[in-house]
Amino acid sequence: WTQALTLAAVLARAERPPQDPRPSVPRRWPSDAPFDRLSRRSAAATLSAHSDVNINICAPRAVQGQAKPGGGSRVTTESAPPEGHVDVANMTWVEGWAKDPDCPSAAILVQVTVDGTLWWRGKAGATRADVGPHAFGWLVDQVFGSSATNHTIQVVAYGVGPDGKPDGANAVLTGAGSQVEGSCAGVPSDCGPPHGTPAQEQCALGAWCSDVPCYWENRGAETLYVENDHVRVGVNTAFGGTVFGLHSVSTSTDSGLQTTNYSQNLILEHGGAAVQLSIWGYDPIGPAAWFRRPTKEVPCDNTRFPSSAACSVNNHSCVERCCSEGTQVLDCTTELPCGKWTAGAPFNPIQAQGKDCGWDIHAGCTVVEWVGDANETLHTLQPSAFHFTSNASAAPLVMEQWASVGPGYANLTYRMTAPGYSGVTWGNTTQEVPAIFTSGGTSSKWFWYNGTAPFTNGTVTEFSSAPNGFLQFPDRPVWPHPTQAVGTVAEGWWGVCSEDESQCVTVAGNSELFAEAALSAPAGGHPSAYLTPIGYFSGLHPGLDLQWTLYLFPFKYDAQITPTQTVRDIIASLLRPEQNSV
Repeated sequence: WTQALTLAAVLARAERPPQDPRPSVPRRWPSDAPFDRLSRRSAAATLSAHSDVNINICAPRAVQGQAKPGGGSRVTTESAPPEGHVDVANMTWVEGWAKDPDCPSAAILVQVTVDGTLWWRGKAGATRADVGPHAFGWLVDQVFGSSATNHTIQVVAYGVGPDGKPDGANAVLTGAGSQVEGSCAGVPSDCGPPHGTPAQEQCALGAWCSDVPCYWENRGAETLYVENDHVRVGVNTAFGGTVFGLHSVSTSTDSGLQTTNYSQNLILEHGGAAVQLSIWGYDPIGPAAWFRRPTKEVPCDNTRFPSSAACSVNNHSCVERCCSEGTQVLDCTTELPCGKWTAGAPFNPIQAQGKDCGWDIHAGCTVVEWVGDANETLHTLQPSAFHFTSNASAAPLVMEQWASVGPGYANLTYRMTAPGYSGVTWGNTTQEVPAIFTSGGTSSKWFWYNGTAPFTNGTVTEFSSAPNGFLQFPDRPVWPHPTQAVGTVAEGWWGVCSEDESQCVTVAGNSELFAEAALSAPAGGHPSAYLTPIGYFSGLHPGLDLQWTLYLFPFKYDAQITPTQTVRDIIASLLRPEQNSV
């Protein structure tokens, strides 16, 4: 994922982030907790037949009643249970339909329980050609307590009477098997559930699961969340503290029940993507040279070729690399490239990577030390970061991350140090601080402020397709990609939304470490957005100590977060020069 995204930004002084005001009270839950965190209901939860909340109003369904004395008959109403079917039930997608004959126009409530715990509740109100406006679907991008074993999935439809109010006549829907396999074998491999659900997200989950089953099977126990009434952020403690989850949060009262609603995960769940530090570096010795890409016959070739023509003899595929005599060049005996990287590829320690091109502690690689949380902040520490490009020894970089939440945003503070290091100084190059990949489909509309009067609610620039370029932070000494600039980060934020704007991510930060913001949509079947702040500095040198803060909003820039503040207003309060120096 990061191979095609060697990007850049500008060296700056280390700094500490501003004090987080955090007026909302955050809450941290283990990832195996029920998602209905306010009501905390179990599978036994039922709707009150005395609720005053109407779902819909329907004409009474007339049936013949008992004959009246003196002849004739009386009209009564009879409560019938809901009808419906579970069409798909697996570890990534639950889908079906439900309606109540007592009120056929109503979008009735359905809930999904896994192993007796409520995980999702919503309305069967989506339109499908075969069932009309009575379909429902849940993208299972959340995590269960244990994904290595089979799980029991149950879908309950809540009945309503002719008046549209809950009548207590509920039904357990049948159809797709209630016992689903929790291992990777339970993840569909057809790259897309039926009826137009998010195929690209399914593909990403399936690919990551098949490549790294331990992530899927243990993410329930190893992902911790911190949240408030607006935002939820999930950190995986076995993958270097990588942020694999970002959700908007809302609450609603429906049929007498208060429910907490989480958006689809807005972060691409993949070890080479997600939200994580990705540091690049060369030992700056020797001229540039061309290296051959690995083949089945020759998986590693460290021959330095002086030109593309010399390298590509006999149709070899080649790539130019900096610093051909540096220590990053592999010996191709004990040091081997990961994936399709070449022998001359740069160092690239990232948060999620394990040793020997593997991943996480379940591959025998302890890649993170869980420090814990204080004041509702998730603190992780990656004591030695392995390379995404090769199995070379881990870089002596310590990567720390603090994740917390504020009004409408996730606050991510990073620190990079090299305690006791006295070795080679890596040359200045572009850095992903951090790399940010959104979930599939969140890549259609792009936004930033490009004007000359920041924080005055000026007109926002909008692109209807990926800019595939860089925004420049003002007054930086170096812009690594001046010929690819598409604008200026005049207010310190940039964002992207899906076509219908139902899924949005806005990134904000103004650290002097940032020189550019990269805005692109990587090719290859996963239409995610790449929204990365770019730095330009040496990723490893004696005395290294850098600290900075970034804010992630699971909303569009103009979303109303509080009665008086939009996302853009909150960003102004965080980044406006007279308020803070971030």
